[in-house]
Amino acid sequence: MKRIFFIILLLAVIVGGLVWYGFSSRFVPATSSSDKIQVVATFYPLAHFAEAVGRDYVHVTQPVPAGAEPHNFEPTPQDIITMTQADVFLYHGAGFDAWAEKVVPDVIQYGGTAVEMASFFTLLRGGEGKEETSEDGVSDPHIWLDPQLAIREVEVIRDAFISADPDHAADYAANAEKYIDALFALDRSFETGLSACKRNDVVVAHDAFSYLGARYTLNIIPIAGISPEEDPSAQKLAELTQLVKAKRIQYIFFESLVSPKFAQTLAAETGAQTAVLNPVEGLTAEEVAAGSDYLLLMEGNLRGLRTALECQF
Repeated sequence: MKRIFFIILLLAVIVGGLVWYGFSSRFVPATSSSDKIQVVATFYPLAHFAEAVGRDYVHVTQPVPAGAEPHNFEPTPQDIITMTQADVFLYHGAGFDAWAEKVVPDVIQYGGTAVEMASFFTLLRGGEGKEETSEDGVSDPHIWLDPQLAIREVEVIRDAFISADPDHAADYAANAEKYIDALFALDRSFETGLSACKRNDVVVAHDAFSYLGARYTLNIIPIAGISPEEDPSAQKLAELTQLVKAKRIQYIFFESLVSPKFAQTLAAETGAQTAVLNPVEGLTAEEVAAGSDYLLLMEGNLRGLRTALECQF
């Protein structure tokens, strides 16, 4: 009888221990990155800049997967949970990642810091004219394609990390300075590389390159609007066909994350060639595998522009 009682008692202890372990482990955070700031960045440029500034002291999650276009991304329930648990939540705002703006109140409620990058800039208005945005205008979000504006983005991220983790302020400042030096070098490459070109007109798949054009005095001619999913009208395509022929434009640029059909149609109608001009909104799976990053993609954009615009060395 004593032996049976002992066995029952032992089983009770074991079961009770397992139940307690299962219960308590639900509330113990993972230790692998518990010493790092948990950062969620809504799309590639923000994630890349965050990794460059934070390096060993941050864990950066980007909900938009490789090959996906961030404008119309739909987060999963798990994505939403990850976003709300971030120490620092980086999103663009101004309608670019509207899906992310919905979780900002929850991020703040759970003690995180939400950084709306667009709020630190005066945005251009999308569409004709490229004036500063007005209350009734659609703002152009693509600030990261101007290396000088990208520098300001890095500074904003640096300051957010220092505020969240002041113990590593010197590290964030040093990392940011190093990456800013690379952005200054990129800016000088564009300035020099596009300073002596025979052509100035750049036909692009969608209206993503206004900041780049404004910085380096390029005439950007978009096929579609601010959203790459916006189809041009038949009248718009006819007008572009006439313009390309009249100016003898030799290249029509398309993008890697969206369909090239309208660029290809325009090229076929005019006898122009097609080439990629990357808005760097995200990476394809092939670009990830090849180790591409923001700087490499922008250098590729410069090479493509120099060819299309017949720039001199």
